[in-house]
Amino acid sequence: MPATTSPDKPAVSIPEALPTELVITDLVEGEGEAAQAGDTVTVNYVGVRSEDGTEFDNSYDRGATFDVTLGAGNVIQGWDEGLIGVKKGGRRQLDIPSDLAYGDQANGVIEAGDALTFVIDVVDITFKMRLADEIDTANCPPADGSAEQQREFTEYPPTCIDVTKSYTAEIVT
Repeated sequence: MPATTSPDKPAVSIPEALPTELVITDLVEGEGEAAQAGDTVTVNYVGVRSEDGTEFDNSYDRGATFDVTLGAGNVIQGWDEGLIGVKKGGRRQLDIPSDLAYGDQANGVIEAGDALTFVIDVVDITFKMRLADEIDTANCPPADGSAEQQREFTEYPPTCIDVTKSYTAEIVT
């Protein structure tokens, strides 16, 4: 659930020329692990039309953050692509061409074909579970079935359990 916030709304500098490709500018880098596809980024933002700076939306005046799961397709493509790599505490400006925004569709103050500019403050990142790059299987029994049968899964580290196999157990009460 979005958090209630009351930070200062940042000023937005519109680009000198309308963007024809996504332009990412880190105004403040932030710290920690960078967000990847599948992570949920909690943000505050201001959005303006790149052509004239007309503000069409911001989360600051509502006093609530906005959650974005990167790569899920729930926001415009410019956000899905442009927020990859952000870090907690960072501030990023996205200058988004029309084809990565709303394209030929008008949306309220946003006219068909508008390029958009956002300044986005990263409040938090919830990282999706990631699989380990390398698993240490040195203490695991041979996978060919030649090892003595074990009674408890706790006798081996979790990395020894083969998730491609079915395990059965008899519960005795």
